[in-house]
Amino acid sequence: MNNKPMYIQLLGVGLPNRGAELMARTVMEKFDAQFPDCIYCIDQNIPEFEREALGLKKLRPYSARPFFSRPFFSHPFVSRPLKSQDYKKPAKDCPLIDHSKINVVVDISGFAYGDFWKPSKAKKRLFDMLSFWRARKIPLFIMPQALGSFTDPAFKSYLKPSFNYAKIVCPRDQQSLTYAKEIGGSNFTLSSDITFSLKEGHDPRREDCEKNYSLIIPNSKIIASDTLDEESYIQLVMGVINKLSSLGKKVYMLNHEGENDLKLCKKIGGLANIETINPVNAIEIKQRIAGADLVFTSRFHGLISSLATGTPPIVFGWSHKYREVLKEFDLSRHLIEDCSSETLKLIDDLYTDQYRESVSHKIDQRNKEIQLQLDKLWKDVFDNI
Repeated sequence: MNNKPMYIQLLGVGLPNRGAELMARTVMEKFDAQFPDCIYCIDQNIPEFEREALGLKKLRPYSARPFFSRPFFSHPFVSRPLKSQDYKKPAKDCPLIDHSKINVVVDISGFAYGDFWKPSKAKKRLFDMLSFWRARKIPLFIMPQALGSFTDPAFKSYLKPSFNYAKIVCPRDQQSLTYAKEIGGSNFTLSSDITFSLKEGHDPRREDCEKNYSLIIPNSKIIASDTLDEESYIQLVMGVINKLSSLGKKVYMLNHEGENDLKLCKKIGGLANIETINPVNAIEIKQRIAGADLVFTSRFHGLISSLATGTPPIVFGWSHKYREVLKEFDLSRHLIEDCSSETLKLIDDLYTDQYRESVSHKIDQRNKEIQLQLDKLWKDVFDNI
């Protein structure tokens, strides 16, 4: 690729999901360090200001023949001819990028292939583009993410050829690896979340400073996934807040994603009479987490950022991905099911020197292992380009 720009397509940048932003920033940081001129492109519809803030270019909607060679606009994802209004015009300073320019495709979906989303997402995001990528020998990397479960047989039709084509497929945990093997493929590499290797925004001074507040990061998907109804979830979170307040801790709500989570933050914050923090980007979120003495989170990357910055987490999740990462750190006790006496005891223990030092040691040791693992993963990626 010599002195020509390298065009990297990122799949799964679902902003304003701040976990997706962290993953995008990580890929950009690593590729920028490896190649002199990288241009990052997406074909997802995300808010314009979010795309511009990350410096992402917009891809022209894909068609198998040149864009203007057909009597009408067409697109492999819909069955009708597209009309001009189907295409949102980009900003004048952001012309559409053609798919033919793409050199590398990096999938950072995080958690998008499984029963919760149905097979259609795997079809649109991966399978429908395979013939194009294969014909042009564009490498595909499916970076660390949670996968499964896959009860619908259609998943195998869409994901098996995608897994077989990809240079690397990275289930993020043992359960996801088991689900992936049920689909089929041989190029699986078990790997931790790539955002553990993100250096941008990392400030050791925040981790070493006196930590005098606690954070609550809710997740509206707990309710959407029917893990708990809204009333029960709010009751659980309120129990954690009340316990922290009884210990004299300053507690804040922290919005990790979009309007639905913000509404939940404000609702719980209003009931508890505590302030809601609504950061402008993922780096600010990670820095807020680094400055906390404890984080209760139902957002996965709230958990990852806690562990990456050495902040003890307490977790209530909605899928296997939370359980698996806590198991990696030997912190399974920190995954709670309700605000029971065991949960209250856990909070008490986290403010004792002996238990806190034990947790900090586990986090520190595992983080060192993860950095070595991710160094090898990034080497493998660049060796395959």
